[in-house]
Amino acid sequence: MSPRVIVFDLLTALLDSWSLWNAAAGDDTAGRRWRTRYLEITFGSGAYQPYERLVEQSASETGLSSAAAATLLASWDQLQPWPEVPEVLESLKARGYRIAVVTNCSSQLGHRAAVRCGVPFDAVVTAEESGFYKPHPKAYQAILDALGVTDPSDALFVAGSNGDVTGAAAAGMPVVWHNRVGLPMLPGSAPLVEGQSLRQVLREWLGYKGLQRSEISTPTLYLNRRKFADNCKRMHDRAAALNAKFRVHIKTHKTIQGTEEELRHGDGRIVCSTLKEIEFIEPLVRKGTVRSILYGVPPAKSYIRRLALLKKRLKVEFLLMIDHPSQISLLQEQSPDEKWSIFIKIDCGTRRAGLEPESQRLNELIQTGLEAENVNIYGFYCHSGHSYASSSLQEAEGHLIHEIASAASAAKKCLSQQPNLELTVSVGATPTAHAASASVSQQLKDLPGQLELHAGNYALLDLQQVDTNLVTLDQVSSWIEVEVCSVYLERHEILVNVGCLGLGREPGREPGVWGRAKILDNQQDGEEYPWNVVRLSQEHGILAPRTSDPTAQDRMISEVKVGSRVRIIPQHACIVGAMYESYIVVDDDDGVCVDEWVRCRGW
Repeated sequence: MSPRVIVFDLLTALLDSWSLWNAAAGDDTAGRRWRTRYLEITFGSGAYQPYERLVEQSASETGLSSAAAATLLASWDQLQPWPEVPEVLESLKARGYRIAVVTNCSSQLGHRAAVRCGVPFDAVVTAEESGFYKPHPKAYQAILDALGVTDPSDALFVAGSNGDVTGAAAAGMPVVWHNRVGLPMLPGSAPLVEGQSLRQVLREWLGYKGLQRSEISTPTLYLNRRKFADNCKRMHDRAAALNAKFRVHIKTHKTIQGTEEELRHGDGRIVCSTLKEIEFIEPLVRKGTVRSILYGVPPAKSYIRRLALLKKRLKVEFLLMIDHPSQISLLQEQSPDEKWSIFIKIDCGTRRAGLEPESQRLNELIQTGLEAENVNIYGFYCHSGHSYASSSLQEAEGHLIHEIASAASAAKKCLSQQPNLELTVSVGATPTAHAASASVSQQLKDLPGQLELHAGNYALLDLQQVDTNLVTLDQVSSWIEVEVCSVYLERHEILVNVGCLGLGREPGREPGVWGRAKILDNQQDGEEYPWNVVRLSQEHGILAPRTSDPTAQDRMISEVKVGSRVRIIPQHACIVGAMYESYIVVDDDDGVCVDEWVRCRGW
């Protein structure tokens, strides 16, 4: 089980006491020599001796007068936390962790120092209170006892000095080392993580927020929050121009924050592809942000009872997708007490799910739906998946008009049998949704119901969408960041640390191109993403220049350095997203991490 208690060293891991010692000594060199000797004495003490006495002894042994020790103790209330400490501690508490301190200090000074962190701790134990200085095992046992922790492995220890690394580990605690001041590692040290910022060493428990890109390991999935929001607003404007409601398909990003942003300008309609997605967005239902949920796949028999429970619990408009009469029978069999609102899925040419508008089986399904007591027909739904082959706005508009005509034709058949129904005609794929406009709206006559536009990939985008010529590379809001592992000058190729398990193997318009890439520390002129991902194994990939010019290839490969960061735009954002636990969120493509959007996983 992952630790739910985090114990900190105080005077180095959380507070910049080193600057205070340097100031009291008169310069940094003398201060560091004094503090280093103090640590040697303290770590060898075992049983508690008065803290003030050890401060004076270490000053004397390093050539400083007793005035230096007096100055240090007099300025104790000037101790400052490292800049990120208050926010980190608040974040840990918000995530449900208990936080505590064990410090090599007197009781009075230790508690005064703990207050300087600005966040209350669940427990503070000083060397005077435990009777022992760290790294004696009884010092660590004292804080565990104060917290009621019986198994040391249930408490993570954040070391500040090198003696704490081995001491806490010997006491049975997992250890990370916030080595802010650059102390040497002692023999036998094996921290889980060592780093020079608190956020860096606590990333697994804290998330990525506040980290610089250089502090985050690769491969990593990034998202530009500003571009994501711009893409959302643009799509809502298109739906409005079409005089249509908009239903957000959350399957591409599968995040709470992304869904909330996508619904900022809408009326709370979403589509989900998995039951886990529906469960995952329940907080947005409670907030009133999500008001209508469509489970966008004809339901498997084993899912129906779970869907019924979700419908009862969430108490919002809850819709199912149906394309076979037997599905209506299964609903009655598996959830006899529920009445379901259904979309009937129409196949407008994609040949994935749904019935063709002119098929006799559609007529039979409409008849079954109208006669069944356990369902009411909400509307007709089209998805033009084959519109991804579009290469122009004109082509995408043609697919959109065909989608609308197909769903409208089916709706008219239904109304011919029951004219008083209020139906929704729901259409869309990301390319056809990008083609929505007032000019298309003007071509629509006598729609048999409320027009609804739906799309999913529009907020992130990828190479498949760029190839439609409806969006640009600069509008893509998500990418994978990797590193150059090796360079092969003779064959003009680069090895990077991502393969098909982090990039997918979705085909694009260009044969053999699995992604487009740029090297972030190379300011190359010309094409914005001048490298292709040309081969993929499981965990590694090969990049090669897009250009066929040998001179340009020689120049490009000669500029690449092992260790450089590389940004890759994938072919298909939906597939790639499923390979990562979260998006690292930035406001600028090269900026600090401002948030982490955890993805829904599972079915």
